[in-house]
Amino acid sequence: YALGSQCHVMYFVVAGEMAYAHGKMIKPKSPSNCCMVAIGSWACELALLFVWKHHGLMTVMGMPCELALIEAAMFHEVLRQCPPVREVCRQYALIVSKECSSALG
Repeated sequence: YALGSQCHVMYFVVAGEMAYAHGKMIKPKSPSNCCMVAIGSWACELALLFVWKHHGLMTVMGMPCELALIEAAMFHEVLRQCPPVREVCRQYALIVSKECSSALG
């Protein structure tokens, strides 16, 4: 997961932890220079809703980590088969899109 690369999955931390450094291409030297993504947390949910690129670097800081992934293509296939869930996701995507637009000015 590197700055500027295309993102096709949502990540769930199952064991260990990941370090996320926004806007960085090089692994941080210490956890204080990044945001830690712990067990039970997730990253890149927007990849399921939009064409998305990574905005930073996510890596391990030393401890092994286990991730579970949801691939966007498979998620979209499930949504095609379940119109009520697709509609909820569509509404959520509209809300997120408006929030992102507002945040960017």
